[in-house]
Amino acid sequence: MKQSFTWIGTKVGLAIVIVVLLRPLIDLMYNAASWIGGGLRAFFGTELGEDFWRLLTYALLIGICAAIGYIADRATKGT
Repeated sequence: MKQSFTWIGTKVGLAIVIVVLLRPLIDLMYNAASWIGGGLRAFFGTELGEDFWRLLTYALLIGICAAIGYIADRATKGT
């Protein structure tokens, strides 16, 4: 029984650490998406709302992060 409490405590602690570490990154991503989305909206026109450009920028940033993670994963495996 003691082992299950340790396991639960570890998972809860890990979740708290992840949330604490990710919060500034999420804020930074939101600001970057707002800034880039605003620039794209100004460049391409205002027919599409700011939310569209922000979501498009989110998708781009997530895609870039996924590509970096994939490349790093492949580099560490040596294949």
